[in-house]
Amino acid sequence: MSAALQVQGFASVGTSVITNAWSARDIESAGPGDGIQDTEMILAAAVAAGLYEVKAVATAQTNADTVTVAVTYNDGVLGSSLTKPVMGAVAVAGSDSESGAILIRVAEASDIRLALTLSDQPDTRASATLKRVG
Repeated sequence: MSAALQVQGFASVGTSVITNAWSARDIESAGPGDGIQDTEMILAAAVAAGLYEVKAVATAQTNADTVTVAVTYNDGVLGSSLTKPVMGAVAVAGSDSESGAILIRVAEASDIRLALTLSDQPDTRASATLKRVG
C-alpha cells in the first residue's frame, strides 16, 4: 500500500491570498477486492479557515470498478463535522479513469481528511489534490 504524500504548504508571492496545497498520487486501496476500504489519501491537520478545493481522479487499470472518494472536515458555517463525496460511487471502466471535484468551506483549526472509501479492484489507483483557494 502506498502512503499518503503531503506537500508542505506555501505562501504565494506578491498577493494577499495565502495558498496551502497537499497532494496524494497513485494511492492503492487498503483491502483490495472487499469493497469496504477506508484508505487515507490526504490528512491536513489544523488548517486555517477558508475555502478549499478538493479534486480526485481514479484509474481502473484492467477491471471496471466503482470508486468513492470522500472528504471529512468541520464546516465553516455549521461548525460540525461533515463527510462529502468528491467522487460518489463513480463507475470507472477498465483501462479508463474518472474524476471529481468539490469546494468546501472549512472552520478554523479543522482537520481535512480525504480518503478512498470504496474500491472493489486491487489494481485501481486514486490521486488527489487539496488546495486553499480563499
